[in-house]
Amino acid sequence: MVVEIAGKKYELNFGLGFIAELDKIYTVEESGLEFGVGMDMLIPYVKMRNPVALKNIIKAGTAHLNQKPSSADIEAYLEELASNDKLEDFFEELESNMKIAPFLKKRFQMVEE
Repeated sequence: MVVEIAGKKYELNFGLGFIAELDKIYTVEESGLEFGVGMDMLIPYVKMRNPVALKNIIKAGTAHLNQKPSSADIEAYLEELASNDKLEDFFEELESNMKIAPFLKKRFQMVEE
């Protein structure tokens, strides 16, 4: 999936690197150990239409690139989508693309059942 942010196109990748980045963003601590719970947190946030999840998806989805969009550019992009009533469309597009990604599709199926 390609997104255009600040006039530049970025390919979002939903592979292992994506999951690893999400595990850095979403963590839980138990008995002094920290665990990555990226997918466990991301899917419900997407289902609840939490806009912060969109920023995290873009950050994690572009982590593989040498040149990544800045946080400020991502936020401006999302604000523009929201202002133009396009945020729901973007949620749907991301969700449909993540549902077919090899490492994510089974997890989405489990959550939806």
